[in-house]
Amino acid sequence: MKYLCIIFDQGDVYKLTGFDEKEDHVFFEKRKYLEVDKDSYETIKKLSISNTLYYPKDCEEFKLEKVIAQKEDPLQLYKYSAKMKVESSFKRKFKELDKYLFLKYFCLSMELSDKGFFMHLNNAEETIATIKEKETILLSKAEELHSVIKEIETKMSSYDEFQKTSKSINAASSSEDVDDLTEKFINL
Repeated sequence: MKYLCIIFDQGDVYKLTGFDEKEDHVFFEKRKYLEVDKDSYETIKKLSISNTLYYPKDCEEFKLEKVIAQKEDPLQLYKYSAKMKVESSFKRKFKELDKYLFLKYFCLSMELSDKGFFMHLNNAEETIATIKEKETILLSKAEELHSVIKEIETKMSSYDEFQKTSKSINAASSSEDVDDLTEKFINL
């Protein structure tokens, strides 16, 4: 049996972020692991309930006494939880932007660019006016592309709001401020 701590690089130390015990463990390329003995594994798991755990990178062989346990600030945990809620809400909003919409955008853009018209959010009105004068047959496609671009832009702007909200949550000084920011984003 292998007893593993999932670790995350934090500069001079690793942050222990999870645990895994398996007979035949499949290692995920993007994850790093620290293999420990069974007793250490159990002790570390218990310590992690109320602490954030770190382990120095410069240790060649695992030693339990080298594990650094730090008490978590309750507000920091609350902020982390709020950021997860905001991220979940953002992902649901972004998921609504389906692949078909992007496919539609690319097809219409290619068709118009093939005729020498390049439309984006900032020049859409001007491009439509030019098409009205020169290529009336393309007008419906240009108008459709314009609505697709606006829909994509609206959805993409939620990313900027997500980033801004996450930073504001990090800077919040109370759980009430965190709640206000979280609710404001979720109700956008």
